Amino acid sequence: MHAHSTLCCLLQGGTAETLVGSRPVSADNTNTYTVGYQQPIESAIWSLTGDQLTAQWVNTDGSKSANFVQYSQSILALTGDEAEFQGSYGGVTVKLAFVQA
Repeated sequence: MHAHSTLCCLLQGGTAETLVGSRPVSADNTNTYTVGYQQPIESAIWSLTGDQLTAQWVNTDGSKSANFVQYSQSILALTGDEAEFQGSYGGVTVKLAFVQA
């Protein structure tokens, strides 16, 4: 998910487990049966610091870029370029946090 790319990933469930900090691997996920093939996935991208939940995608070359959680069309997505994503899909950058009920 290099910066300056419209590549994004849908934040969804149902994916194979990957190691923390690993590069994307081709594996089954909930989208495999929709598109008919495995796609590069990472499952261990989340960190919790205090009440803030953040994500870090690792690119196929092992580099890490800034990641932005986007809310667009009732979907959460992760992108490396929030301006390009919003220009293509609309939406806003959001921060995820746990709050006491």
